[in-house]
Amino acid sequence: MGSTLWPSAINVLEIVRTENPRVRTRLLATTRALSGTRFLLPMPLRLLKRVGQAIIAGEDGFRTGATELEWMVHEPERITDHHVARAARILSESQRAWDNAHRLARKAMRAALKRAGAADPWASIGAFLDQQWMRVQQLDTFIERLWAGFELPAPPPFEALLQNEAWRLYFEGLGATVYERCIPNQQPRPAHVADVLQLVYLAGSLRRTIVTDDAGLRRVARAVLISRYSDASVMTTAEFLAAAP
Repeated sequence: MGSTLWPSAINVLEIVRTENPRVRTRLLATTRALSGTRFLLPMPLRLLKRVGQAIIAGEDGFRTGATELEWMVHEPERITDHHVARAARILSESQRAWDNAHRLARKAMRAALKRAGAADPWASIGAFLDQQWMRVQQLDTFIERLWAGFELPAPPPFEALLQNEAWRLYFEGLGATVYERCIPNQQPRPAHVADVLQLVYLAGSLRRTIVTDDAGLRRVARAVLISRYSDASVMTTAEFLAAAP
C-alpha cells in the first residue's frame, strides 16, 4: 500500500500506562520495530506550537526532534511504577478536562438551540464544520488561549493558522466531537481525546489513512476526512491488513 507506520508519543503513553509488564514490553517491542531509528511523532499540541513558530518565522518546514519518550521504547526495563502511574495520570486528566469542556458546551449549545427553535440546523458533522465551526469568529478565543499557552507573541495569525492543515485538522477533530456531544438528543459513544488529537499527524500526508478498531474514532475521522481531504481513508485493522499486498 506504500504506507508508513510511524509511532507517536501518545501511542507510547497509552502503552506505558498498561499495568501488565509483559503486555507493555511486548507492545513496546512492536513500537521499537516500527519506529527504528526515527524519533516518535511529538505530542499533538507540541506539534501545533512548532507549526505556529514556523508560520510566524516564515519557515517552509522544520524537524521535530526527540520527544523525551524514546528511551521508554528502547529501554523498557527502566520503566517503573512511577512512570506507569504518571502516564495514566496524564491521559486521564486530559480526558477528564475534555469531557468537562464538552459537558459545559452541551448545556450552553442546547439552550441556545432551544431559544432559536432549531433542533439541529446542520444535520451532519461536515455541514457543522463548514457552515459554523471552522471560522475565525467562532474559534478566535480558542486560538488565543492555545497561542498564549504556547507563549508565542500575540496576536496569533488567525487566518494563516486555519489555513494550515495541522491546525485545521486539530480544530476539525474538536468540532466533530463538539457536534456529536452537544447537538443530537442521543449522544453516540464518544471518541477519546488521545485518539482524536492524532488527526493532526495526517497533515501534509500524501495518503491520509486512519486505521483503528475504535468505532468512535472511525466515525469522527470519516466525518472530518472523507470527501473533505484527498486520498483519505478510514478502516479497521482487518480492512487494512486485507488491503495489504
